[in-house]
Amino acid sequence: MRKPEIGKPKQPATVVMTRMRGKARIEGEWVVLDPESAEEYAPALENFTPPSSSIHKGVTSQEPKLVFELASLPLPLQPADVRLFTYRYGLLWHGSASEPMREKFRLWEPEIEHLRMTIDIYYKLHQAMPGDAAAIDDLQQTVKKLGPVPQLSSGQLSTDCSSTNQATGELFDTAGAWLARRISEGLDGINIRMVAFADLESFNEPLPSPYIRRSALPDSSVPVSRPAKAPADPTRPGRPRGRRSVGASYRPSDLFCFDVQSEGLSGLAYFQLARIIEARQPLARCVECGGFFVFTHKTRQFCSTRCGNREHSRRFAERRKQGLQQ
Repeated sequence: MRKPEIGKPKQPATVVMTRMRGKARIEGEWVVLDPESAEEYAPALENFTPPSSSIHKGVTSQEPKLVFELASLPLPLQPADVRLFTYRYGLLWHGSASEPMREKFRLWEPEIEHLRMTIDIYYKLHQAMPGDAAAIDDLQQTVKKLGPVPQLSSGQLSTDCSSTNQATGELFDTAGAWLARRISEGLDGINIRMVAFADLESFNEPLPSPYIRRSALPDSSVPVSRPAKAPADPTRPGRPRGRRSVGASYRPSDLFCFDVQSEGLSGLAYFQLARIIEARQPLARCVECGGFFVFTHKTRQFCSTRCGNREHSRRFAERRKQGLQQ
């Protein structure tokens, strides 16, 4: 076994890919990112998904936001929507501080349409797989718009769907082939690597909640002792309930994330979508804005708390108006 060399310089910390985001303005046909207000951030840490294991009890996974927010931009694009997206994520293609931080406004719409259609194929395919006749007809119309699939190793697949199981199976195969091809096109030219959080001590961004830096913990790997619990209220029956904070009790030596290095944000968006498809996670549509989101609970109806609050505010206003009229 090779012994470690005393006094050997430590390897430099891993550096993840960073991009620029901030306030933007529309100048003619260009979307221009303001260099004075632009800040650097790491998309790999913004879209980190904590693991679900017995060690990290109570940790909930963070859904990928970029892919759904990019696909939910309303078409035709409005300057206000582009400015809001650029403030959160930056430009689609020019994200380095050394590049000219501007790009043409008209090139955004084809990219959004392609991503939205790809998500729609997966959503309709997942809805049609159980055998729902309406979902199968909807999937058939989508496949007909795409046309025949380019030549595959298994031969050309049919886009015709009838009542037979064979034709329905061919429809599913065609949709799946189109889905895989469009995802592969979106992933073309990107470089993916795995990054250990233990090597990110020098990075300025904080680790995603509920985890903390390794340097903030003691040298030993023994979990940090928890603070004493508050005494129970004698006037209230039962034990006091509350959420347990487990993030500060473990070192992030067993935490890893993917660092997607691509020229544009679309590569990261397609990578997020590919992981959702690989895990066969079902999608649903928000009843408020119509956008897609990962269907994590059977009672969930909104893609975000913002849409949920908007719907609840509308219902409250309607009930109040009806009460005043009575």
